[in-house]
Amino acid sequence: MGLLFTELTALLSRRSVYCSKTASGKYSVCENFQLEQGNILYNRIAHTWQNGKCVYCGAGQKEYNRAMN
Repeated sequence: MGLLFTELTALLSRRSVYCSKTASGKYSVCENFQLEQGNILYNRIAHTWQNGKCVYCGAGQKEYNRAMN
């Protein structure tokens, strides 16, 4: 199972793996999935900071806050 950091990465990965935007799509090379996500999951989560880094993705809190301003 894959865990992705952005929705765009999830879409690109599904196209590469399933030859389709969704795992259950008309042109998908896999017929076993009922859900369009297949084994490539994307769920938006908030950063959780610990010692100046996100525990999930490793982003630096200082750099992230600078980009948001």
